[in-house]
Amino acid sequence: MFVLLIIVGAYLLGALNGGYILTKLVMGKDVRCYGSGNAGATNTVRVAGKAVGIIAGAFDLVKGILALMVANGGSGGSPGLLCFTGIAVISGHNWPIYFNFKGGKGVATSIGVALYLFPYATLLAVICGLLSFVCFRRMFIASLTCLSTLVLFIVLSNSLTLWYLLLLAFMVGASFWQHRTNIRELKLS
Repeated sequence: MFVLLIIVGAYLLGALNGGYILTKLVMGKDVRCYGSGNAGATNTVRVAGKAVGIIAGAFDLVKGILALMVANGGSGGSPGLLCFTGIAVISGHNWPIYFNFKGGKGVATSIGVALYLFPYATLLAVICGLLSFVCFRRMFIASLTCLSTLVLFIVLSNSLTLWYLLLLAFMVGASFWQHRTNIRELKLS
């Protein structure tokens, strides 16, 4: 029962979308009705400005860390529970029950989850993502580069277990799925 509470709690925490909440508070608008129609930090920057977007991204990142902190404290570090808690908090962000299952793309929340579990690999992956942004000037390419190189750095650090492989596969798979429109548009250009 305790495990189920942690996983459901992580989903509900993830469903608290920083971009939606902050844009609603600051501008009285639903961020999903503007720009790309997404509730993530990148669209929040477009709709509500850099400061609000950065705070939204930080909020989304912190909820990933917080969910795993709670799970780790409650389970003594069970990799299975940490895996499913990570999947739950990212799923909550991407498909939030509070906002008709229309959320963000899960990148900041995924980075928060990864930062908790693999801090050094995540920092290296974020650097790769930033370099990608400098080169290509497209946030979705930077996001996908960050999460894809994260897998590489974790494999190289010899930290990969079956549970973490499942979590990383979900992170990267969900991110590519959420960015499918961006990928399609890039193919057409």
